[in-house]
Amino acid sequence: MWTRRIPPVLGTTLVDEDAEQRKAGLLVAAVIAFVISGWYSFNELKYTLKSTTVTATVTRTYEFTVQTRHGRSGPRLGIEYEFTDDDGVTRNDKDWVRLPSELRGEPGVEVQYLPGEDGDSRLAANRSILGPLFFAGSIAFLVFSLVRLIREANAPIPRRRRRRVRRQTLSP
Repeated sequence: MWTRRIPPVLGTTLVDEDAEQRKAGLLVAAVIAFVISGWYSFNELKYTLKSTTVTATVTRTYEFTVQTRHGRSGPRLGIEYEFTDDDGVTRNDKDWVRLPSELRGEPGVEVQYLPGEDGDSRLAANRSILGPLFFAGSIAFLVFSLVRLIREANAPIPRRRRRRVRRQTLSP
């Protein structure tokens, strides 16, 4: 209600708390985006470096709908498939793609799988570059924010200079 006035004798600098809270909020949002996009990028990198691509036989396809964020329904195509890995083991798995899709009615689909007993697999059509791009963007934003923070922290504090008033003596 009443603004508090700081005496000029103290020579303190006022801080815009709203601006500082906005900056802190942006930094927290950037860290959260960094962590989430890092997880997606790690999965994409894992499939890019370690996976093997094979043609799988489609055993079953089915359509279903998923509620989207905005209350609409999004049609999806579920695909169950079977393939044989490099060790000769037959694997069964399922994945989905958005409709309309080019995979509808195909007898075989490209599948990426990770070798090993507990290896995961996915449809090759589900590759995405958005995760790694978003991750690179969040790294760039974090670096930019940290550089600004370091510059601001090392900048000299501007102080108000008091004007000295000269007294003039009156001569008769």
